[in-house]
Amino acid sequence: VEGRVGTFVPVTYPSAWTRYRKSVLPETVSPQIGTAINRFAARYRFAASFRGLDVTGIAQRTVDGYAQGLRLTLAYSALEGAEKFAGKSTQILEVRAAAALRADEPLMVLVLEEEQLGRSLEKRLRGFHEDPSDQDIRPVVERIRHLVAHGAFTPHAAGLSDSVRRTRLFDLMSLATLASADEAFSQWFDRQVRG
Repeated sequence: VEGRVGTFVPVTYPSAWTRYRKSVLPETVSPQIGTAINRFAARYRFAASFRGLDVTGIAQRTVDGYAQGLRLTLAYSALEGAEKFAGKSTQILEVRAAAALRADEPLMVLVLEEEQLGRSLEKRLRGFHEDPSDQDIRPVVERIRHLVAHGAFTPHAAGLSDSVRRTRLFDLMSLATLASADEAFSQWFDRQVRG
């Protein structure tokens, strides 16, 4: 459906959401867990439905680059939301993205810059970068989320204003992150049902 600002996209829920809502779990979980689940669902829906930014006075390729960084940040926020009640740190396994990231030296230099980079994340990033068998892109996604959220991200520095390949890589990372959030929720729900 065409709208005033682009195409309307139906709201997307996590794949196990309908089963969760139809179960007795919404009435039996603690208020804190219920709040965390609802917050996760809202974050997930927003990230899955996000299609861009409407900004005037700035080149469209710059706006699109910021939208890519924001979309990845929103997807990571959904994953963090799922972990609040699922109780574990979730990997983001994506073979194609892992290989593309390692081959993209300028992007890896950007994410490995030490500005606002904690020791734990730096260790995980370097481990990912140096181990070709490591398919968990979470350290890179987490780092890009930090760069976006703390104002150090720019589309030009990230190569998003002039690289279709890098834009596709950011899309792939966003989709993989949302898939990991969805899987974390589904696994949590299945564990609750099994008791």
